[in-house]
This record gives sequence, structure tokens and C-alpha cells, in this order.
Amino acid sequence: MYNIIDYIRWRGDLTFTAEPFNEVDNLIFTQLSYLDFSGIVSSSFNEYITLKEAWERYSGIGRKPESVILPEEIYGMFECMAKTERFSEVKLSGFVSNHDEASEKQFAAVLISFDKKVYVSFRGTDDSLIGWKEDFNLAFMESVPAQREAAEYLNRVMKEIMFLPVYIGGHSKGGNLSVYAAMKCRKIHKRRIKKVFTNDSPGFLEKVIESKEYKEVSEKLTSIVPEGSVIGQLLSHGRRDDIIVKSESSMLRQHDPFTWQVMGNGFVKADGLNEKSIMVDEVISSWLAKLNKEERESLVEAVFEFFTVTDAKNLADIVNDKLGFLRALGKLSKESRKDISKNIGQIIEEIAKIKSRRE
Repeated sequence: MYNIIDYIRWRGDLTFTAEPFNEVDNLIFTQLSYLDFSGIVSSSFNEYITLKEAWERYSGIGRKPESVILPEEIYGMFECMAKTERFSEVKLSGFVSNHDEASEKQFAAVLISFDKKVYVSFRGTDDSLIGWKEDFNLAFMESVPAQREAAEYLNRVMKEIMFLPVYIGGHSKGGNLSVYAAMKCRKIHKRRIKKVFTNDSPGFLEKVIESKEYKEVSEKLTSIVPEGSVIGQLLSHGRRDDIIVKSESSMLRQHDPFTWQVMGNGFVKADGLNEKSIMVDEVISSWLAKLNKEERESLVEAVFEFFTVTDAKNLADIVNDKLGFLRALGKLSKESRKDISKNIGQIIEEIAKIKSRRE
């Protein structure tokens, strides 16, 4: 099956004038924000570097950070883009990357300029535990620090890059940040937003979904998920997914955008979400609906107590010290062990209930 790298090879000789920006280009642009452009791409929105130049510098210093969740294909994608007419002269600017343990924030973004348009690409979750903690906080917070920084970033883009139409998007949490940024963008700038893309991204609390700001943004929103979506079904979205994509993998591995099937200038569409995705969504939604704000917060703190007693800073630390990670179970406070155990039991109960209803 073909994926986004195959698309780059197929369509790479076509400029954006010959073949307009499309849904697959959107997904490719979301992957660029996962790369560490520090020292390569300026934080200034008006100081550009072409993608080809960025690749030459990136590869020249041998940068290839370890990550247990970042697909290895992203580096091949970057190199492939640099060799095409379509992407080589795309301009990169405004790279920002912030990790703040005190405020539990993980945020990164890059501005992509092409064909008299700009695409604001917000990074999804990296393998830092702070990033994962912030994701979990979405289960009980109306906003998290990365969302607020995303809104500030978009407002700066609008102020400094005048007149050009703006596209916004991200993969995973990056899509959630995109929606929030569009919601909180200054009213005078909102008309310049052409589309907001979420790519298998978690949603929001119901209170956010019911807001006027969200309803305004939803008119410009394009939600893309794989047929076995799990992450993209979390929390509330207030609408159905626009594009459901076939994937060559299964369940959680479908969250990897390099498994999404591409043909021509679009994705290979599925008829709908598969049964496993629907069931996981039902189980998680039913379970979360029974937890109040305080219970959700307590569970999140218990889970991350488990992580922090190992002194791990990212997922790679855990993978490299599996035995230490298992020993951490014994270091958990009595309250945290009880909280985690209770919620695991509740999830098992929900699975049993849903299965019995379907039989």
C-alpha cells in the first residue's frame, strides 16, 4: 500500500500552482513540526529558510533525536521533500519549542509558507512525560498551557504575516491545539483562517464543545482519522469525522500517519470507523462519563506518580529501564494504587457491559 512518502515521490514534480494544496499536504506539514529545528529555523516569522536548506543543515549536523514514538520514516520524508519541486522551496520560519515542567507544558510549532499561503503546524505529543501529563490533563481541564501558547502563537502569526490566507493543523494533540488556537484567535483575524485540520486528534470537554467559539471554528474544521482511530475519538468533538482513512496497520498503531493509505492526491477512504474503534470509544466514553472532575484529576495524578517515582523524563527512559519501571509499582502511595486499581476495574466492567449488549 502507498503512504505519504509515496505521495511525495508521485506528486513532487508538481508545484502548488499546478496541483493545489490538499488533505495529504496537510498531513505532511503536520509532521514537520515534530522535527527539532532549533538552531536551524528562526523563531522569527519573517526570517525564512527554504525546506531544502533546512534539510541540508539538519542532515549536516547529523541530528536524529531518539524517540520511541516518532516514526523513523519522518526523516526519510524530510529528505524526500527536499528533493522535489513541490516542497523544496517551501519556506520555514517561526520555530518554537517549549517544555516547562513547572506548568506541565509541552509545545512546539513551525510556520510553513507556500504558494502565497501559510500553514501553522502545531506539534503533537512528543515522548516527554510532561507532554503526556498535559494530554491527560485535557480530561478535566477546559484549557492547558500548550493550548494557550498555541493561541498566542497564532495571534502573532496573524499580526506579523499580513493578508495571506492561513491554514492551521496538527497531528494528535497538535490538532487539538489548532482548534483551540482558532477559537481564541482575535476576531479581526478569524476571517483569514481558511481551514483547520485535525489529524486523529483528541477533543475537548463538553463545556468547550458547547461554546460559541467552538461552533464558529467547526464550520472551518476538517477532521481526518484512520478507520481504527482511538486517540481521535477521545473526549468530545461535537461532530462527525469528515474523512476516515484506510490504514495498513491496526488499532493504536494506526495513529502513525505513515500507515495511512494514499492514492493520487487524496487518502484511500474507508466506509466508516471499524468495530474495534467504535467499541473502544464506547468503553472510554462510558467510563469517563461516570467520573467527576475531581476523580479524573485524582486518577491522572496517580498515573503520573507511577511515572515520576522512576525518575524517568521521557518514554525512552522507561523503555531503557523496564525493570525499574515495574519496581515503581511498589513505590506508589497506597491511595494511588487504590485509585488506579479501582479505575482498571471500572473499565473492565464497561467492556463486559458493552459486549453483553452486542451479543
